[in-house]
Amino acid sequence: MVLRPRILLVDDYPRILELLGRALSREDFEVELATSARSAVEALRRSRFEAVVTDVFFDGSSEGEEILRASRELQPQAAVVLMTGQPALETAVQAIKGGAYDYLQKPVDPVVLGAKLQRALRERTLDRDGLAFGDLVEILSGMVASTIERIDHYHAGHGGRKRR
Repeated sequence: MVLRPRILLVDDYPRILELLGRALSREDFEVELATSARSAVEALRRSRFEAVVTDVFFDGSSEGEEILRASRELQPQAAVVLMTGQPALETAVQAIKGGAYDYLQKPVDPVVLGAKLQRALRERTLDRDGLAFGDLVEILSGMVASTIERIDHYHAGHGGRKRR
């Protein structure tokens, strides 16, 4: 029996939780839902998750950062993906520096989210299996470049150009 990867999905909008949760379940993830930072932290304390997907803002406050910190402290192996309807380049950079795997702008395409989670879990497996430092730098550079390009379309493509 193959275990399905466990995902904690956190958002204060029940409809978003329902739609993304259903889509991720079809992608063969086991999904647990939480509607607040407090319930998310409680879930992180009682259960193991391979990934956490959370909104950044809850009722105007950036509780997603609290969930990111709790994830890094309680389950450092879990990949954390942040979602927001109010993207800012500085916030995305801070999230990546704070340990987030990725930073997505709402509305989030469930297929894209599922693919990002699959990639994150593959990369975590490679890391546990002894990834070389150079490979890690390349992966991280690509993640940062793709995050910046999603948020700042003016600089799209700059991360992939090589100097001569």
